[in-house]
Amino acid sequence: MRLLLQIAAVIRVTLKRLRTQPGITLASIAGLTVAVVLMEIVPLYADAINFRILEEQLATLDENRRPPWSYIYTYIGNWHGDVEWETIQPAREYLHDQAGRDLGLPLDFMVQHVETATFRLFPTDQTSYSGNDDLGYASLATTTDIEEHIQLVEGALPIVPNSANGPIEVLISATFAAESGWQVGEQYLMLNLGRTVDGPNFIAQVAGIWEPRDAAEPFWFYGPNAFDDLFLVPEETFANVISPVLGDEVNFVLWYLVMDGSNVGTEQIDRLVSGAARIERTVDVLLPEASSFIAPTNNLHFYRQAVAELSLLLFSFNVPTIWMTLAFIGLVAGLAVSQQRNEIAIVRSRGGTRAQVIGMAVVEGILLGLMAFVLGTILALWLTQLLGQARSFLDFSGSATVRMNLTRQAVYAGILA
Repeated sequence: MRLLLQIAAVIRVTLKRLRTQPGITLASIAGLTVAVVLMEIVPLYADAINFRILEEQLATLDENRRPPWSYIYTYIGNWHGDVEWETIQPAREYLHDQAGRDLGLPLDFMVQHVETATFRLFPTDQTSYSGNDDLGYASLATTTDIEEHIQLVEGALPIVPNSANGPIEVLISATFAAESGWQVGEQYLMLNLGRTVDGPNFIAQVAGIWEPRDAAEPFWFYGPNAFDDLFLVPEETFANVISPVLGDEVNFVLWYLVMDGSNVGTEQIDRLVSGAARIERTVDVLLPEASSFIAPTNNLHFYRQAVAELSLLLFSFNVPTIWMTLAFIGLVAGLAVSQQRNEIAIVRSRGGTRAQVIGMAVVEGILLGLMAFVLGTILALWLTQLLGQARSFLDFSGSATVRMNLTRQAVYAGILA
């Protein structure tokens, strides 16, 4: 109890000393704040700029522009053999439920896209199926929640049939309809020719013609034009109507995961890389020969290296300013010590112990440091945002924004200051 009272007394006396010397107190806070800003702004700016570059690179890993933190895993039956619908479900469940935790990133959304092998198309009244008299080729496909991202030009959404013996309602893209001349309500025979596994033929009926609501939406993993040779059916139709009668019905499956990487920093790179490798191994175990098609692993190493190099470069330019700031802080500290010398003598003459004097100095340093750290961090974040909008010298009218992320390196730099 006595120790607590002594600590409280030290804090009370220290606060009183700071209030009685507002000039030196404010000068000390200002100097320390500037030091914190100069130390923190370098790692903050380096991280923000390189993170923006990283996201731009991740969004254009191939010709299709996607959200930066996108992962695509595929299984291609033409290379490794077609599989059953039930065979792909363990991989789907793992990617949906566990992959985000293995990566350490929140899952924004996931899309599963499944296709059968290609069927030849004929009129329903045709009896001869040889030569070049077919109407073209198409696969049956299903895509998670695609109905929320399309609008119907004609017709309606497909209804799930009771069995595969009757017509199976499908959607076709407006581009597909324009090229083929097909219309809503027309029926076509999907002939099961050239497949390695014998299976039934289907009658496809065009229920509707669709176009994307927004072709630039993150949902489109390959772009809407990838659907121009597909007959889209509801997942329930694929799983409960087509799958039971068509052996090895899955010729191609794609899982498209979009993660939230807005808080990724250099300290998470190793975890992201190891997590991506763990996911690929697990998917390969659950569905042999399935593999990652798009993953930002290589770009993450570049990001970490670029942040380190830019931080070192900016620190080297910043050294003279930091030394000037430290010299100012030293000058203010010298003035403070000179003024407090008499106070220390009075405290000692009235029975104050050396520990109490040291305690007051420590508490004063902690209080000033905390205030400077908070103010300096806020100011450093604001200046980083401002510098990210710079277009030329003293022109901060740019519309681009940079990620504000208080990294571990910035915190350590602020504490060091």
